[in-house]
Amino acid sequence: MDWCSSCGVSPIAVFMEVLHPELYAVPDDGKANDELNAELCRLVVNLPPLTKRLLLFILKGRHGSSPPAVISEIAANLHCPLNNRASVCGTIIDQYTYAQIAGLDPCPDAPQPPIDDLKINYKAGRAAAENGAFGYIGKKKE
Repeated sequence: MDWCSSCGVSPIAVFMEVLHPELYAVPDDGKANDELNAELCRLVVNLPPLTKRLLLFILKGRHGSSPPAVISEIAANLHCPLNNRASVCGTIIDQYTYAQIAGLDPCPDAPQPPIDDLKINYKAGRAAAENGAFGYIGKKKE
């Protein structure tokens, strides 16, 4: 963990590769559809309940956006440098907070993101970007 902090990278991918080296042996774009299905099932089953609910909201929620487009938006954001990702996150936090205060949430009964955790991670990502890091260590509100 200290190594990841010192190098400015997130430990998640490092730990995942140590725990599940078989998932990283072949690039995802070289895998058959049945292999992709098996990997997704293996990874999703271990997600926390709220994360599963949020993923289902993305995939089948009545938010009015195309689920593949939402996933592409997330992927495009992840292909940007950390400082850009942190900036987008700050904007999302501001707009989400305003929508909640103003009663503008189009899906108020759908699972809500853990916004306090997102704020903590935003601050960590912003600080890491300002220090020239490429990743950060995410945390949850205690």
